[in-house]
Amino acid sequence: MIKKEATLLITAALSLLVLCSLPRAQATPGPMTIQVTPNTIEVTPSNLFSTFTLNITMIDAHDVGGIQFKVTWNSTILTCTSAALPSGHFMDPEGAEAAESNLAFYVPNGVKKYTGYAEYAVTYYDFAAAQGRGTVPRTGNGTLAVLTMNATAVGVTEIHFDPDNTIIGDAIGDRLAIVMDDGTVTVVPELNLTMLALVLPIMAFAALATRKLLPKRKLNA
Repeated sequence: MIKKEATLLITAALSLLVLCSLPRAQATPGPMTIQVTPNTIEVTPSNLFSTFTLNITMIDAHDVGGIQFKVTWNSTILTCTSAALPSGHFMDPEGAEAAESNLAFYVPNGVKKYTGYAEYAVTYYDFAAAQGRGTVPRTGNGTLAVLTMNATAVGVTEIHFDPDNTIIGDAIGDRLAIVMDDGTVTVVPELNLTMLALVLPIMAFAALATRKLLPKRKLNA
């Protein structure tokens, strides 16, 4: 009996060793995505005309050698007050390419704002040098640009990627598949004092009229 139990234990141990030696399945990354972060923002009346920031970020990037994008919004609801590359931006997180003057900006300073839209385009002059420094290809997650926005009117607007001008390329210029994840900004209306001044007397009159009519209905019943 003891010999049989020992045999079972040895068999179980060997099976465990075999399972541990098998290659583990790698977690499949999600699709490469360019995203507005935060994805949704609600601006309350007290924050009207106050600025807030939106990041344009890369998620699950791979084999990236150059990026351009264009985002649009309703300019009657939002105004962009500044557009900038953050410190440690996705295309040069360590600053090595900037130090070597190897960042190729096809939009002034990499990103620029206009009325109702912003554009970005960054790659490298010398890919071989960037590859030698380990900059190319870009992988993983990171921030491309920061947009500082100002809500100027009530309404809802998308921060929308223009698909004709949002392109991710590899080091040899081939276009890569990308998911474009737009954002939404909602500016909530304020119930102002003028509206309250009109609504409250009407409500009070209606309540008073109802009270006066109730006794008459009882007498007529």
